[in-house]
Amino acid sequence: EPAPAACPVEAAVSTWAAEQVFQHGRMLWLEEVRIGDVVADNLIFVLYNDGQWVWYGDTWTSDQPESDPTILPPDGMVQPIRGFGKVWREKLEVRERLGWGLAPEQGYQTDWQVPFREEPPGMAYIRTFADGVVELAGWNAGAWRFFAP
Repeated sequence: EPAPAACPVEAAVSTWAAEQVFQHGRMLWLEEVRIGDVVADNLIFVLYNDGQWVWYGDTWTSDQPESDPTILPPDGMVQPIRGFGKVWREKLEVRERLGWGLAPEQGYQTDWQVPFREEPPGMAYIRTFADGVVELAGWNAGAWRFFAP
């Protein structure tokens, strides 16, 4: 609720996910995104509080450091780790726009769904950790909003 304006292309796809809330937005990691026969693995979606989003491939591997011990968060904040941390540390715009993590990332099982659209921008829905649903407009970047509580 509410129902999307367009019918879904196919059934929602379940995948492992992680979410971390920041001072000025959030990051979502999806293990797998499917649209028809197209599959993308390990995507990080950065959602800024100003309503804009962008995605990055998760290039962190277990032989890389999880965090940077020289970057010390203020009291009550956390430095993101692993894939979120790598994007946050390497992309200055992401770090400056998101700020510090408010709590560690949370892993969960999520759903991803794409409605039928005859023309751009593309649209997708992702269930968040707290059972809200975000709507992403655009293919590689664009606008986002909470679609359902």
